[in-house]
Amino acid sequence: MIVANREELAVFKMTNLERGLAILELLKEYPEGLGTSEISRKLELSKNFVFRAASVLHSLGYIDRNEDSKTFTLSRKLLSMGYHVLKHTSLIETAMPFMKELRNNLKETVTLCAIEGAQGIVLDHVPSPHSLRLVVETGAHFQLHSSAPGKAILAFMEREERDDLISRLTFEKFTNQTITSEKAFLQTLETVRQNGYAVDLGEELEGIHCLSAPVFDEKGLPVAALVVTGPVSRLDISTFKEKGAAVRTAAGRISARLGNA
Repeated sequence: MIVANREELAVFKMTNLERGLAILELLKEYPEGLGTSEISRKLELSKNFVFRAASVLHSLGYIDRNEDSKTFTLSRKLLSMGYHVLKHTSLIETAMPFMKELRNNLKETVTLCAIEGAQGIVLDHVPSPHSLRLVVETGAHFQLHSSAPGKAILAFMEREERDDLISRLTFEKFTNQTITSEKAFLQTLETVRQNGYAVDLGEELEGIHCLSAPVFDEKGLPVAALVVTGPVSRLDISTFKEKGAAVRTAAGRISARLGNA
């Protein structure tokens, strides 16, 4: 029998979140499913709470309910979430050697980013050896319209998915360089497709430039973006063509490792 952190409960009161997670942990041990009364008894929680918590977990898609037996089981949503984490982990492991090589060649911070919802997310990074560098935090989110990786991924997305994401962007203005209209953004994406890499001309942070190229999976879909970030003094517009090509080449090598022909 699984008791929801019984020893810890003696020290502090269990929160609703912890109780909800305890229900998920319990259902993991019973793939055939459990009813409200059984969950209540095994976790020593009130039937009223179990009913309410299970209803919320069911409405969010984390557990399924069998209407005939009135039992709950874990849904495939948790499996999907686990696969998402594993996919990113595999992607990072594949990309890291190329990220380090690119950092060593260009002497600037290199990051690997992806899209999560309607925002970008930093999956991992390799810092610049310079003392003057942008501090990047793994797991940080950023806006798509004002970032090089956002443009790099969106430019090569399938049109339906791309248009859906763009319709959710607010085009908030951060600096005088920020793109603030959908029309201008779409024109920029066309330029990205032609060049094979995207640029950020201080569109979210003044004085910071970025170059980014998409990373493709075995189906030819953009799953991430490789990014080089540096101050304007080192990553000047005059260097974009040469350094942009280097980023594009490195991203292409990662794509090849992922099975992209």
